[in-house]
Amino acid sequence: MPAPSPTRDAFGDAVRQARARQIIDPDAARRAPAHAGLDGPAAVSAWRRYQESFQSPPPSFEIFGVGAAAR
Repeated sequence: MPAPSPTRDAFGDAVRQARARQIIDPDAARRAPAHAGLDGPAAVSAWRRYQESFQSPPPSFEIFGVGAAAR
């Protein structure tokens, strides 16, 4: 193990301090009431719709007159 040095001993302190200053209330998650999210069937349905959205390519469309000169 290398000998102690002020540089190595304090390495990362600035980052840790900056992160700590960005948190207004570190205990907020412990005191917050649990929010009712999706129930099981709704979550499964949403997940299935999401997965099925990748089965077919999205509908294509044409844009007329964008960047094309009329001849």
